[in-house]
Amino acid sequence: MKKFLNIWKLDLTELYQMLLFMLAGGVFGIVFVKIIVSVDSTAEGYPVVGALIAMVIGLFFTVLADIFSFGSKFNLAVSMSCTRKEFFMMYWIENTSLIAIEIAAVLGFGFLETQIGRILYANTSLTEEFNALPYIMDFRIIAALVLLLPAIGMVFGACILKFQVKAVWAIWILWMSGFLGLGKISDRISQNPNSPFARILLGIPPFFKTVPVPALVGLFAAAAIFLFMVSFLLLRKQEVK
Repeated sequence: MKKFLNIWKLDLTELYQMLLFMLAGGVFGIVFVKIIVSVDSTAEGYPVVGALIAMVIGLFFTVLADIFSFGSKFNLAVSMSCTRKEFFMMYWIENTSLIAIEIAAVLGFGFLETQIGRILYANTSLTEEFNALPYIMDFRIIAALVLLLPAIGMVFGACILKFQVKAVWAIWILWMSGFLGLGKISDRISQNPNSPFARILLGIPPFFKTVPVPALVGLFAAAAIFLFMVSFLLLRKQEVK
């Protein structure tokens, strides 16, 4: 427990900074929407997206920081007489907790943002036309983020520590391929929404909604455990620098 608390203290400053960045992103979302609907005379409603912006900022940079700080944390922990097994368990618990805290902060901000929107537009004809909060509150989404994101950050970080520059290039290629591939897939679906390919992809979200929540959580947990084991095996005999 003492080792866990020592590692946790090292990341508290990062958590505070990340929460501030998320707050800034959420406030930016509120101000940006206010400006847009003020200059657009044809606007009939306003979107509530500040919480979504805050979540994207927080989770993206948290996972990015996990990936590129994993090696230094691993070396520091092992040099402080922490076994590899202890480090991975503590790292897993710590990062899962951080993601959960960030999501809780997003939900709190989302509730506050909804009330602020009602106050800002109370004396106008504008109505709330979209609110990202109900989607963020979906337990399937929360479970996927809390269980999978720490595992993904861990396995990528372990690969970088193990394979150095080669892993960085591989991750970059994977990222760019996914980014460009999603754009092409989106264009293909919009051009031919009735194709078998489009029907399969568009049918995935409704399918997941029919799967019982416990089954989905079990699936996410199994995937996270698999990534956890891959990370541990990669660094089982890793030399500490």
